Amino acid sequence: MRIRSHLASLVAAIVLPTALLAAVALTHLRSLHGSAETERLEERVAAVALAIDAQIDGSVRALQQMAALVEPPAPGAASATDADRFALGLLELNPLWTVVELHRLDGGVVQRWARPGDPALAPADRAFVDGFRTTSTRHVVSDLVLAPPAAPATYIGVPVLHDGAPRAVLLAGVGAAQWLHFLERYGIAAPETLTLNDSLGFIIARTLEPEQWVGKRSGASYWDRTREGRRGSFANFSVDGKEFFSAFSRQATSDWVTGSGGPRARADAEVGRAALLTAALLVAATLVALLLAALISDRIAGAIGALMDTVSSIGGGGGAVAGTAPPRRIDIDEVEAVQRKAREAEQAVRRRALEQGRALERATHARADAEAAIRAKDEFIAMLSHELRNPLSAITSASALLAMTNLPADAQHHAGRVLERQVRHLTTMVDDLLDITRLDIGKAQGELEPLDLSSVATQVVRQFEDGARCDHLNLQVDVTPGWVKGDERRLEQVVTNLLDNACKFTPAGGHVRLSVRADGRHVTLTIADDGPGLAPELLPRLFDAFTQGRDAPDRSGGLGLGLAVVKRLVELHGGTVNAGNGGALGGAVFTVQLDAVTLTQPARQRALS
Repeated sequence: MRIRSHLASLVAAIVLPTALLAAVALTHLRSLHGSAETERLEERVAAVALAIDAQIDGSVRALQQMAALVEPPAPGAASATDADRFALGLLELNPLWTVVELHRLDGGVVQRWARPGDPALAPADRAFVDGFRTTSTRHVVSDLVLAPPAAPATYIGVPVLHDGAPRAVLLAGVGAAQWLHFLERYGIAAPETLTLNDSLGFIIARTLEPEQWVGKRSGASYWDRTREGRRGSFANFSVDGKEFFSAFSRQATSDWVTGSGGPRARADAEVGRAALLTAALLVAATLVALLLAALISDRIAGAIGALMDTVSSIGGGGGAVAGTAPPRRIDIDEVEAVQRKAREAEQAVRRRALEQGRALERATHARADAEAAIRAKDEFIAMLSHELRNPLSAITSASALLAMTNLPADAQHHAGRVLERQVRHLTTMVDDLLDITRLDIGKAQGELEPLDLSSVATQVVRQFEDGARCDHLNLQVDVTPGWVKGDERRLEQVVTNLLDNACKFTPAGGHVRLSVRADGRHVTLTIADDGPGLAPELLPRLFDAFTQGRDAPDRSGGLGLGLAVVKRLVELHGGTVNAGNGGALGGAVFTVQLDAVTLTQPARQRALS
């Protein structure tokens, strides 16, 4: 296939799924519109039903207050009573009412109060009035009453009690026109409608074409659905065959039903406009995409031809021949990138050769480092042999002396001291080897707890003084409390190794100063001496294993592991250790810095493992 055919297929592969997705989206949009419409209708009927219930409740309370003032008078009695004034006042306060009537349960209307000029209402059904004979507490709302030419009406009634028993009924008559005015206050515009039905399904009021529908029953499909619950929404068809969204809510104060509906075509119109716009955009996008595919295929074909020329020129001579025109510029970034890569291929070969040379040089250095490591291992073995031979020779000699039967007591004591000193020296070397091994493989263990570093340092100094290990020096101790979280035995080992190192390399009569200071965030241990200091070439690897200075006066041997153990132990405690020259005493200075803690932190924590 040619490039143009591939691009056309690509356009079809994009447009067809897009059209399908658009159809699915429009279908979902139609469903969402329907859901939003029914939800809006449900909220409307719930609000209107609540307002109607409030009107009925208010009417009942007003009638109950009037019923307390009413005594059913004898027929023909005067009507200018407190009840008359109260009834007329209620009519003024309740514009929904058209008439107030007092009915005796033994027959006849005792009294009727009405506003001048209001239309005559259809009279209350006698069966409705007689229903109050059996109740003394509840109120009753009537269904729609029709008696042409009187206006259709509904009645709200409460019993009038005498000696705890109902003797009369007080009714408030509300005309269908008043209920229509009440519904129209919600501003329902055609073709939507708001309808109030009585318990039998007859329409009391309807905002759309009220003259045609008041007094008629609602359609069976609608009314049957309202019997299914207190409230709900559904789609149904009107009498003229149009699909409607409908919602209803049953009144809490009566068995009336408030309903509202609107044609589905209104909601679908928006979806239809969106569908037309989507189809138009898809067609336009397809045409534009096909046109662009044709133009781009021509450009790609030309670019590929230029790229082939470039590759041929590189393969033929490795570059442009003198006097030939440079390759023409290609307007496609990707193809130009390939052209640049082809031009850069030769330079990449040269760079690769250079890198291979450098890699060979690095390999040579690595080999030299490996050979140096092997030499260091051989030197360590030789040094270890030498360091072990001296104490072993001394132990052998002392053991031979102790084996003699006629050895004087002072000679025996001297030989015992030699054995003790040399065994302690061997133990120290073995302990250093074990410590550095455990630390290197991560097997060192310890219990971390808050402790005072100054107390640890003071304890180490006391041990040195008791063992006469620093009698040949002037040892100055200046410590202040500094709390850290650490393992006491390991921190003692750190202080011991640093102090022993200072005492070993400081000549007799010299000075060694030990201090502990806390600054709130850190606790710092400093051990300084006025010895010869540290050789500059020794500083970079001072804390490496088996590193030793060669110019210490009165050297007593060792494997060069003390400072390496110090560094690893300090790092396990989350601290740092540094060494340098030129301190206050002019010699070497070792500084250990640990994080300070407060005494409120947990006392112990397993941390080194």
